[in-house]
Amino acid sequence: MAPDNNDYTVGWISALYDERASAEALLDEEYDDLPLKEGDDNSYTLGKIGQHNVVIAGMPVGTYGTTLAAIVAANLLRSFPNIRFGLLVGVGGGVPGAKDLRLGDVVISIPEGINGGVIQYDFGTAIQEKKFIRKGSLNKPPMIIANALGKLRSKAERKGYSCWQHYDNMLERNPKMKPRFSRPSKDDLYEADYVHEGNESDCLKCSPERLVSRTERPEQEEPLVFYGTVGSANKVLRDAQVRDELNEQAGIICFETEAAGLMDNFPCIVIRGICDYADTHKNKEWQPYASAVAAAFAKELVLSIAPSLVVNLPQANQILKEGKISERQDQQVAHLHSIETKIDLTKLSCANGAAYNSFSGVDEADSRCLPGTRLDLLTQIREWATTSSKCIFWLNGMAGTGKSTIARTLAAEFDEQEQLGASFFFKSGQGDRGTASAFVVTIANQLAHSIPEIRPLISKALKGNPSITDQALRPQFERLILHPLQEITNPDRSVCVIVIDALDECENEDHIKSIVKLLSQLESVKMMRMRIIITSRPELPTKLGFRMVSKDTYQDLILHRIEKSVVGHDIALFFRHKFEQIRFEWSEPSHFALPADWPGENNIEVLTEMAIPLFIFAATVCRFIGDRFSNPQESLNLVLEYRNETGLDQMDQTYKPILDRILNISGKRNELQELTIKRFRNVVGSIIVLADYLSIDSLANLLQMDRLDIYNLLRHLHSVLDNVDDLNRPIRPLHLSFANYLLEPKRCPTNQFQIDEMATHTYLAYKCIDLLQSSKLLKQDICDLKRPGFLRSEIEQSTLSRCIPSELQYACCYWVLHLEKSRCKISDRDKFHLFLDERFLWWLEALSLIGRISTAIGMVSTLQTLVNEKDSSELVDFLLDAQRFILTNCFIADIAPLQLNYSSVVFAPQRCFVRSKCNLPKWLIRSPPMEETWTGRLQTLEGHSGEVNSVAFSPDGKQLVTSSMDKTVKIWGAGTGFLLHTLQAHSAVVNSAIFSPDGSQLASCSHDKTVRMWHVGTRSLQQTIEFPNWVGSVAFSPCGKELACACYDQKVRIVDTNTGSVQQILEGQKGYCISSVTFSPDGKQLAYSSYDGTVRIFDAGTGSVKQILEQKTGHFAEQAVFSPDGRQLASGSSDGRVRIWDTGTGFLQQTLKGHSDGIQSVAFSPDGKQVGSASLDRRVKIWNVDTGMLQKTEEHSKGVRSVAFSPDGKRLASASIDGTVRTWDLESLQQIFEGHSNSVATLNFSPDGEQLVSYSYDRTVKIWDTSTGSLKHTLEGDSNAVRSVTFSSGKKQLACCCGMDQTIKIWDVGTRILKRTLKGHSCHINSIVLSPEGKQLVSCSNNHAIAIWDVDTGDLHRMLEGHIGAVNSAAFSLNGKQLASCSDDCTVKMWDVGNGDLQQTFEGHAGGVKSIAFPPDGKNQLYSASDDKVIKIWDTGTGSLLRTIETQSWITKMSFHPTLAILNTNAGQIEVDYRDLDQIPSKISATGWVWKSENWIGIGDEKIIWLPPEYRHITSVFMGQTFVLGLVSGRVIFFEFSFEEAKIAGIPYKRTYT
Repeated sequence: MAPDNNDYTVGWISALYDERASAEALLDEEYDDLPLKEGDDNSYTLGKIGQHNVVIAGMPVGTYGTTLAAIVAANLLRSFPNIRFGLLVGVGGGVPGAKDLRLGDVVISIPEGINGGVIQYDFGTAIQEKKFIRKGSLNKPPMIIANALGKLRSKAERKGYSCWQHYDNMLERNPKMKPRFSRPSKDDLYEADYVHEGNESDCLKCSPERLVSRTERPEQEEPLVFYGTVGSANKVLRDAQVRDELNEQAGIICFETEAAGLMDNFPCIVIRGICDYADTHKNKEWQPYASAVAAAFAKELVLSIAPSLVVNLPQANQILKEGKISERQDQQVAHLHSIETKIDLTKLSCANGAAYNSFSGVDEADSRCLPGTRLDLLTQIREWATTSSKCIFWLNGMAGTGKSTIARTLAAEFDEQEQLGASFFFKSGQGDRGTASAFVVTIANQLAHSIPEIRPLISKALKGNPSITDQALRPQFERLILHPLQEITNPDRSVCVIVIDALDECENEDHIKSIVKLLSQLESVKMMRMRIIITSRPELPTKLGFRMVSKDTYQDLILHRIEKSVVGHDIALFFRHKFEQIRFEWSEPSHFALPADWPGENNIEVLTEMAIPLFIFAATVCRFIGDRFSNPQESLNLVLEYRNETGLDQMDQTYKPILDRILNISGKRNELQELTIKRFRNVVGSIIVLADYLSIDSLANLLQMDRLDIYNLLRHLHSVLDNVDDLNRPIRPLHLSFANYLLEPKRCPTNQFQIDEMATHTYLAYKCIDLLQSSKLLKQDICDLKRPGFLRSEIEQSTLSRCIPSELQYACCYWVLHLEKSRCKISDRDKFHLFLDERFLWWLEALSLIGRISTAIGMVSTLQTLVNEKDSSELVDFLLDAQRFILTNCFIADIAPLQLNYSSVVFAPQRCFVRSKCNLPKWLIRSPPMEETWTGRLQTLEGHSGEVNSVAFSPDGKQLVTSSMDKTVKIWGAGTGFLLHTLQAHSAVVNSAIFSPDGSQLASCSHDKTVRMWHVGTRSLQQTIEFPNWVGSVAFSPCGKELACACYDQKVRIVDTNTGSVQQILEGQKGYCISSVTFSPDGKQLAYSSYDGTVRIFDAGTGSVKQILEQKTGHFAEQAVFSPDGRQLASGSSDGRVRIWDTGTGFLQQTLKGHSDGIQSVAFSPDGKQVGSASLDRRVKIWNVDTGMLQKTEEHSKGVRSVAFSPDGKRLASASIDGTVRTWDLESLQQIFEGHSNSVATLNFSPDGEQLVSYSYDRTVKIWDTSTGSLKHTLEGDSNAVRSVTFSSGKKQLACCCGMDQTIKIWDVGTRILKRTLKGHSCHINSIVLSPEGKQLVSCSNNHAIAIWDVDTGDLHRMLEGHIGAVNSAAFSLNGKQLASCSDDCTVKMWDVGNGDLQQTFEGHAGGVKSIAFPPDGKNQLYSASDDKVIKIWDTGTGSLLRTIETQSWITKMSFHPTLAILNTNAGQIEVDYRDLDQIPSKISATGWVWKSENWIGIGDEKIIWLPPEYRHITSVFMGQTFVLGLVSGRVIFFEFSFEEAKIAGIPYKRTYT
C-alpha cells in the first residue's frame, strides 16, 4: 500500500531541472501523486530510499533564490506535516583555496565556530567587483544528521564512500542520462583577478596564460567530499575576489542560492556538487554531473539513518514554532558585519609610508625625541590635548628645528595611550606623501582601524557612494571622516588625536589651505575630543590656511622662538647620547677605541652653541662624525674648524665640513679635485633636482656612469643622503635643507659644490635623450607582447619593470620637463628633433604602457614653446603633426598601446610623418586610402555609456562638460580629451550641463526633477534645487547670479544660484513643452523655444513678452540662442532648418537649409559671424550668418544632439546619440572621398570575388574593383532600400531586390542601364539569386513563397509554395536544374526548376535556416546553416543527413569559394573538404578575419586593428583575403590580409574551438 501524506518524513528540495532529475533517478521506488493543501503550488515526486519515505520538491523551471526556496519549503511542510528533516541537494560554486576543491567534488554544510553551516549574503548584482549585504545564518542541522555525517566520515576514512556506486547504478538504470550526466573532462581554474572575456558562456576568448597550474588528479579518482561552511545569496556569485575574501574571513568553501531562504522554514543539511568556481568563467557543462554526485551522496546519507530514529524526532513544523532555528542568528549577523566592513575598507588605499610608524629607511632612533629633551614642549602639547578647547595645535618652525621628530614622538606616545586616531607625514617628492590625493582615505583607513565604532559608518559611506575616493577633498573628508565621527554614539575613547606632519611639503598650495579648513571642522564632533597636531614651516600657504579659520579653533607655537637655553639643553643631551653610541661602535677592535670621555664636555658645548636652534645641525653632524668610513676625531675636528670662520651661517657650518671632506679624500691634485667636483655636481646635482628619485643602479644607467664611481662618491654622504648602501632603493636627501643649501645662489661664491639648477636640468635633459636615443630597450613592442590587441590592463607589473626599467621610464616621462627648466631652445635636426623623428612612436608606446600617455600632449605643447623660431620650420610642422597624432590616438593607446603601430598608422593621413616613418605589418597587404592631411576632426571622446545630450566649453576653453542618458555629467580636458571627472548624483537622464560665466560652477538638469549645482574646482555638489517636473534646459544669466530652468510643465523658473529660491516664473504655451532657454548677452532679455513652433523673447526684468518668432507650422522649435551682440537670434527647428532673426524687430533674416532631419542644437561663434547646427541627420554644419552659405559639414555615426564653439572660435564640440563627443578644428579643410552620400546598407561580392557591389541609403548602387578598391560604376534610379544584391555568373547582369516595394530591378552592368523591374511579391523580399546562365532569377520572401522569374521577359515563371515560414535564401545547383531553399520553419527544400516539383525536404535543424550552398564540384551535397549554430551536410539524392558540424558563430551568409574547399561565411572562412567528409571535424571554427566586437578587426582569437568611431561599420563582407567595410559616412573601404604572414608573425589565423 502506497504511503499517504502523513507517512513522509524526509523532505528533499532541488532547484534546477538537473538536480531534480538526479534525485528522482536515485529513488528505489516511485509513487503516485497525492492531494495537496489548498494554495500549495509545488510540484512533487514521491518515493522511497531504503525504508525512508521521501518527498522531492522542485522549484519553478528557470528560477532560483532564497525567497522561492522559502516558499517551496513552507508549502512542503503544509502538505506533508510529518517531515522531520530536510535535504537541500544540488549544485554550487566552489572555492578552490587551500582545500584543493575541484569541479565535481561534493560539499556538505556543517557547523563551524559560531555559524550553523550556512552564512547568508544578498547580492544585488554579484558580478566581479560588486558588493554584498549580510543577512543572517542557517542554524545547525538536526542532531540525527550530524551523527550520521560523523559516521559516514569515519567509515570513509577506512573504506571510502559507497555513494559513487549509487551514481553508477543510476546511469545503468537510466542510459538516456549518460550523455549529459557523465563526468566532463575539462576543469579550468582562472586566476582570481582575471575576468571572463566576451559575452559567450564558454571561455574560448579567455587567455590560457591566466589559468592556475594545479596538480592533475588521477583519472580514476572519485570525487572528494568536503565539509565546511556554505555561503548563500539571492543571486549567483560571479566574483572570484569576493569569493576568496569570504573564504578567508568566514571560511566559506561553497556558494549557492537557496539555503538561506530556509533559515526560518526548514531544518536541513545542504549538499552541493561543485559545478563552477563562483567566478565570471561560469558555464553549465558540469551542472548535470555535479547534480548527480550530490544526489548520490544524499542517498548514502539517508540510507545511513535508521528509520526508527527518524520517527522519534519532532516534526519540522514543531521545531519552527519553538523558535529553535534562529537561535544563533544575532551572533552570526554581528560576525557578518565584521567581514563586510573589512572588505569595504580595502577600498581605502593608503599612502605608502605616511603613517608615523611606517618603515621609511631612516634610522628609527633619529625619529623620536631623546628622553629628557623637549620636556616643556611635550608637556604643553599633552595638556592641550586633554584640557584645551581648541582642536588644532599648530607647531611651526623653520627648516631643521625638529618638527618631524616631535610629531613622531607625540604620535607614538598617543598611540601607546590608545588615543591616536591617525597620522599623516607629508614628504615632498615621495608619491602620495607629497600630495593630498590619498590624504583623506589614509586618515579614514587609520581611523577605521583605531576606532571600531566608526568602521560600519565608513563602510556605509563607501556603499552609498562607491566613487567617493575619487572625488575632491571636501566630499571625501565630509563623508569618510567628518560625518562618521559626528554619528558615533558610544566611542571607546574620550580623546582622538590626529597628527599631520610637514603640511608645507604638500605640493598643491590650495590643498594646504583646504586641509587646514577641513580639519578645523572636527571641532563639531561631540562624542570625542578631537585633537589635531599640525607641523609645518611658517610658509605663506599654511599661514593663509590658518587665517581662514577662527583663532578660537587653534593654538600655535613657533619652535625657533623657544628660549635658547631650553633648546641648548635638549641639543646637548642629544649630542651626549649620540657620542655615547659612536664610542660604543668604535670600541672594537680595542686599539681603535675612543677615550671614555670623548669628545669632551667642552667640545659638546661648542657644538651645541653652533647648533642652536637647529636640531638638523646636530643630527647631521653626528651622522658625519659617526661615519665608519672616516676617523671620528678627524671629522669632529673638521666640524669645529668652522666655528670661528667668518661669513658662515648655520647651514654652512652644517654641510660645509661634509662637502670639504670629499675634496680632502680626493687628494690635493687640482685635476682630481676638479674631477670630484664635476662628478659631485653631476651626481648629487641630479639627485636633488630629479622629478622622481632613482636608485644608484638606475642613476648610473641614466647618467651613463659606472655605478662604482657613483657609490664611491655617495658613500661619504651618509650624513645627508638616505639609502646610499642599497643599490636598488631610491637615493634621496635626508632633509630638504641640504638641497636648498646646494641650490642657493646667494651662498658664498667660493662654495665649489654649489649646484647650478638650470645647468643641471640641461645636463639631465641631454642624458635622458641620450638614453632614449641609444638604448636598445626603446623599440617597437618593447615588452615583447606580440599581440597587437594586448590590453594594458593585462600586462603584469613585473613585465613592465623588466622591459622598461626605472631609468628608461624616468627618461620617457621627464626629458621634456628638464628641457623646459633648462630654458634651452630646440631647432631643426638637433638631438631632440632627431630623437622624435626616429623614435616618436616607440616613445609614445612606452608612455602608454606605463600609463602616462596623457602627459604626452602636454609635453608636445611644451616643446612647441621651446622651438627656436629661426630655421625650425621642419620641427614646427613635426610638432603640429605630433600633437594631432596624439590627440587622435591617445584613447586607444591608453587601452591597447601596441595599436600605436597598427590602427594609429593605418588611419593616419597619407602625409602624416608617422605614416611615412612606420612600416605596416607584412600581414596587412592593403589598407584603405586616407585623407592627405588631418581633417577637421580633432578627437572623439568616448566614456559615456548612453546617448550624450549636451556639450559646453568652460569660459577659458580648457574644459568641456557633457551630460548623458547614463545619468552622469563628465568633465573633460578640452586640450587633451582625457576624462577628468565624472559627477554622479542624478537618478535619471541628465538633459543639460553648463558652466557658469566665471567657470567656477556647473549647473546640470535632469529628468529626476532637479537642477544640481556643482563646484568645478572641488567637483563637490553644492546645491540641489527641486522642481515639480523634469527640467530640460538651463541657462546662467551673464552675471551668474540667476539660473533660468525650462521645465516640462511648460514654465521657465528663474532661480537664485546662491539660495536656490525661485525669483520669477515665465508661463509657456499650455500643452507645449519648452525645449530650451537662454539669456541675451546683456542679461536684459530671455528667450525660450517651444514645441508649439515658436520662440518667445521676454524682458528678463518684467517677464513681459517682447517678440514671438513663429517657425514653420507643425514643427517644433528645438533650440534658440542669442548672437554675441544680442542683435540676432538663431533658432533650430524639427523641419531641419536654421533661422536667423532680428531680435529688435522679429524680422526673419535668413533661413538656412541643408539638413535632412530635425535640428537639435544651434550655436553662434564668439565673433557672431558663424552659426553651427546639429541635427538628427548625423551632421554638424557651419554657416556664414551674413550670406547664409554653408561653410563646413562634419558627421557623427548617429544623430547629433548638441553643438558648442570654443571661446576662441577655433574649435567646435558636438555631442551625439552615438555616445561620443567630437571636437573639430574649424580651420582644417574638408576632404571628400568617392563613395555614397549616406550610410552603406549592403555589400556583396561577385561570384569570382573580382567585383563588389554596395547599396546605400542614398538610393544608389555602386560597383567596385576589389583589386584596387576603385569605383567602377554607379547605378541610380532606385527609390527604395535594397535588401539583397546578386551578380550573374558572367557579371554582365546585376539584380537588386527592394524590400519595401517588393520589386526586383535588373541592370546591365556594362551599360549601367536598368533593363527591367520585376513585380509580383506581396511581402518583403529577403534575398535573390540568379541562375548560373543568368536566364532565371529566384526571389525569396516573407510570405513563405519562392518566385522564379524569366530575366529576359520579366515574366513570373513559377511560384513555389511549401514552406510554412519566411524563406531566407535559395541556391541553384551547379547545372541550374535544381533549386534549394531554406526557411525559418527549420527546413531545407529541394525543387525541380523545370517543373517546380518538390523533390526533398531536409529536416533536422533546431532553428531557422539562414543560408544554403552547393559545393563547386557538382557532387550530390547541400550545406545548410541555421540559428542553432550548426551546419548540416545533406545528400541531395537520398535526402539523408551526411554530417553535422557545430560552429562557433551564427552563420547567416554562406557560399563556396569557386575553386578551393573553403566556405566563405559572415563569420570567417571555414575549411571543408567536401571530397572527403570524414576529414571534416564535428566542431569547426572560422579562419581569417572576424569581428571580436564592433570596435575591432580580429584574426583568429586576436584583436589586431582597432576601428576609430568614424570607421566602425554598418555592414561588412569578405572573400579570400579581402575584407570590406561599409561605413556610416557612405565610404566603402578595403583591407587585404595575408594569413601566412600573420602566422609567421605569431598571430594564429584559426580561432580556437573546444
